[in-house]
Amino acid sequence: MIVARKRNAVSLKDEGFALYTRVKQYLYTRYRINHIAICACGAVTFEREQDTSWSVSIENAPCFFPELPREFFGILDGFVGEYTHCNHCVNHWGLDLCACGSGEDPEECEENCPECGLCSQYVREAA
Repeated sequence: MIVARKRNAVSLKDEGFALYTRVKQYLYTRYRINHIAICACGAVTFEREQDTSWSVSIENAPCFFPELPREFFGILDGFVGEYTHCNHCVNHWGLDLCACGSGEDPEECEENCPECGLCSQYVREAA
């Protein structure tokens, strides 16, 4: 019984790694993303070769990358590094944050700046 559990756990880990590898290859091909990390604040940052990066809370990430399987975001913490002080939590700069820098959701921001209501980042495909 214990052996079966171990075998099943290894199998699930292998499946997760296969999914992670496929999605990472897709992200590199489409966006030139070569690094993914999760901040202690819960945001995931996707970094591109040309020093471009996109940050977004892990819960909102599927909205900005709808073509990716939802399971991918659930297994990320098992395959990527963790760090602290990302742009999402420190600079309030991310796909799901208001362009005015308030750190609020663009639709709920009440700062009344000209940038309010717009996202501070937009995902763009590699040229």
